[in-house]
Amino acid sequence: MLDRLRSGFWMLLMKRENAYKLFQLIKQAKLEWEIEEFEWRRSDLAFFIARKNDQALNEIILNLLSNHNSLQIIDWGRFLSRSHHPFQNK
Repeated sequence: MLDRLRSGFWMLLMKRENAYKLFQLIKQAKLEWEIEEFEWRRSDLAFFIARKNDQALNEIILNLLSNHNSLQIIDWGRFLSRSHHPFQNK
């Protein structure tokens, strides 16, 4: 299940204010994506979610990931699949 999500969608975790700044930039380009809250107890974080089938958006996201360290932006799907405590559906 996680592999299918990772292969079809970008799930990036970042600070909420950065996610909304990115939203304003990408909104002007008319690309499809969503922002969702991370958790009700952590209102400072948000998910940036987008499909991986848009080449222009893929280039933007790969640029973000390569030019920012993991304290600023996290590829959540990659984190879950490589963590020491693998994600499991129960």
